[in-house]
Amino acid sequence: MNMGKTTIGVPLLLFLTWSGVQAASVSWIPGETPPKQWTIDPVNPSTSDVITFSGPTDVYSNVCAAESAMGGTPQLIIDEGSRVILLWFRPPASPICPQDWDPVAGLQGEFGPLGPGEWLLISLSKVLDLEITFTVQDAVAHYVDGDAPGPLHNGKSWAAAFRTLQEALAVAHSSDRILVAKGVYKPDQGGRVIPGDREATFQLADGLLVMGGFAGYGMPDPDARDPAVYETVLDGDLRGNDLFGLLNRDDNSYHVVTGPAGGTAVLDGFHVRFGTADGPYPHHYGGGLYNPGGAMEVAYCTFSGNHAAFGAGIMNRGGPITIANTQIIDNRAFAFGGGLYNYEGHTALHNVRIVGNTADYTETIGSAAIYNLNGNLTAVNATIADNLSPIGRAIVHLGWGPPGSSGVEVANSILFNGGDELWSNDLGAVEVAYSAVEGDWPGTGNIADDPQFAKRGTRGIEGEWIDGDYRLQATSPAIDAGSDRLLPPDLLDLDEDADTAEPLPVDLDNEPRIEGTQVDMGAYEQLAKKPGPLPDVDLVFCLDGRCLALEPDPGAPSGSNTFIGSALLRVELNFRVRFSATARATSAAGGTWTAWVDPDTIGPGDVTTTLWVRGENLDLAALPAGSQEVQVAAVELSVVLVP
Repeated sequence: MNMGKTTIGVPLLLFLTWSGVQAASVSWIPGETPPKQWTIDPVNPSTSDVITFSGPTDVYSNVCAAESAMGGTPQLIIDEGSRVILLWFRPPASPICPQDWDPVAGLQGEFGPLGPGEWLLISLSKVLDLEITFTVQDAVAHYVDGDAPGPLHNGKSWAAAFRTLQEALAVAHSSDRILVAKGVYKPDQGGRVIPGDREATFQLADGLLVMGGFAGYGMPDPDARDPAVYETVLDGDLRGNDLFGLLNRDDNSYHVVTGPAGGTAVLDGFHVRFGTADGPYPHHYGGGLYNPGGAMEVAYCTFSGNHAAFGAGIMNRGGPITIANTQIIDNRAFAFGGGLYNYEGHTALHNVRIVGNTADYTETIGSAAIYNLNGNLTAVNATIADNLSPIGRAIVHLGWGPPGSSGVEVANSILFNGGDELWSNDLGAVEVAYSAVEGDWPGTGNIADDPQFAKRGTRGIEGEWIDGDYRLQATSPAIDAGSDRLLPPDLLDLDEDADTAEPLPVDLDNEPRIEGTQVDMGAYEQLAKKPGPLPDVDLVFCLDGRCLALEPDPGAPSGSNTFIGSALLRVELNFRVRFSATARATSAAGGTWTAWVDPDTIGPGDVTTTLWVRGENLDLAALPAGSQEVQVAAVELSVVLVP
C-alpha cells in the first residue's frame, strides 16, 4: 500500500483502529550531529526481524526544547490492519524550557516483528518530513534430506528436499529457515564447495535459522522433530578415515560450522563433530564452531570429537553467543580451551554439560573446559566435570582491561574433577553462587560436596573418553540446592511457548527445570523425580483378528506415552478404491487413537499400501499388573469405489 502524502483522515482512523500488539519504542539521539536521512534496518526485513529506525531533526538545545518544537513526547503507534507505523508527539509540550546545553539531533527507535506485506512509516508532525515504504517478507523454509527421492531437488518440500546442506545455504536469504532431516552431512558436499577442501565449512549467513533433528521423508510425520531421536550430524571427517587420536585428521574440515562475521544466526539441533582446526590463521580456531564475531544462538546441539589449537569445541571471537541445552564433550585443544574459548566476547551457558575435554600443552594456563580471555562468561545450571589438562584448571579467566570490564559468573552449577576448577589472574572478576565446586569457592550458597553423578565418564587405556551419565543420584547434595532467583530468562524459548521472559523452564533433558522445592544445581534436575520407566508390557493393535506391535512414537513429546504402529496391506483389485480407517481404545489404558492409510487411494492391480495406527496419552499404570501383552486398540477399515 502506498498512501502518498499524509492526510488528517488517516491518523484519525489509526487512533480508532490501533491494536497495539507490536513492541515499539522511540527516543532522542543525543549530540549535535544528526543522521543524514531517515532509514530503517534491515532494509528488507522479514517477519522475524525487530526493525530499527533513525533520522534527523533540527538541532535542539535539549530534550525539552525538541519536544516543545514537535508538540510533545515522541510516541509510536502500529496499526496492523492498515500496515502503518505512526510517529506522533503526545501533548502537552512544555511552553518554557531551561537553557541547559544538552543537545539532541534526531530520533531513533525500534518496532516489530511485523506481519508480511507492504508497510508505511510516517509522521504526523508538520515540521518532520518522514515517509518510508517498505515490504516485510515472509520467511522461506528450505528443506534438506539426504533421503529425498526427488526427481526435483529444489528444497521446497521433504520429497523435493536438497540432498546436501550446502545447497540450501547457497540459496537461503536473511531470515530464511533451513530444516534438516536426520542423517550425516559433510561441509565439502554440495553447493559451490570442492570435495576434500579443508576450508569448506557450513557458513551461516546473517539472519539465518538452521534447524536439525527432523524425521524427514518417508516417516509418518516428516515434520516431527526431536534432535535426540532424529540425529542430524554435521561431520568434519571429509574422507571418513579418522582413527583414534590425531590419526588421519590432517584432511578434516578446519571448522565444521562458521558463524556470521556480523548480524545474527541460529544453530539448533545438530551433532557437530570431527572438525580439526590445525591450520594457519584463522584456521587454528574452533574445530566444531568458529564464530568470528556475529551474534549467535546455539540450542540442542552436541559438539564432540573436535580438535583445534584454540577452542576445540567452540571458538567465540568477540561476539555475543548464547548456548543452551547443549553438550560439549570429548574435544581436544592443542593449546587453550578444550571445550570453549571465549575471546573478548560475551558467552552465556544455560543447561550446558561440558565434560571429558582436554587441553594438551597448557602447563602454565590450563583451560581444559573453558578459556575466557578478556571476555565475559556466564554459566547458569551448567555441569562442568572431568575435564583434563596437565596442571588442572578447568576454567581459566584472564582479564587485561580495567576492573569490571571482563569476568566470569557461575550460578546453580557443578564444577567437579577438573583440578583447580576455577583460576583467574583477578579473583575479583570471578563470582560463584549456589554451586557445587570441588575444593570449595567463596560465595553465597556454595558447597564443596561430591555431587553424586549417576555414572561418571572415564578414559580408556589409550586415553579415549568413555562418556557417563551426569544426572544426579537421589542422595545428591546438589538437589534443591540452587537458587530459583538466579535462573536466567528463557532467551531461546526452549519450551516454544513464545515467552522469552519467563525463567528457564526446562533442564538439559527438556524436563521441568524445577521439580522439587527449588532448582537443582547442574544441567539436570534430579533423577528421583523423573518419570520412571514404562511398564515391561507389549502393546498391540488388532485388525480382523491379526494383531501387530506398537512402539513408542519417537516424534512425540517426552512423557506423553504415545505409541505408533503400522501394517502393510497387500490387495488385488480390479478397480480403483479409497481406504479410510478408524481406531478405538480397547483397554483400561484408554488414549486418543487415530488411524490412516498411506496412500489411501490405490488400484487397480496387485498393490500395497500401509496402515498406520497411533495412540496418544495412554495411561499405562491402569493396565492389569503382570500383563505381558495387551491389546490396546482395534482398527476397522472401510473402502469406497473411486470413479
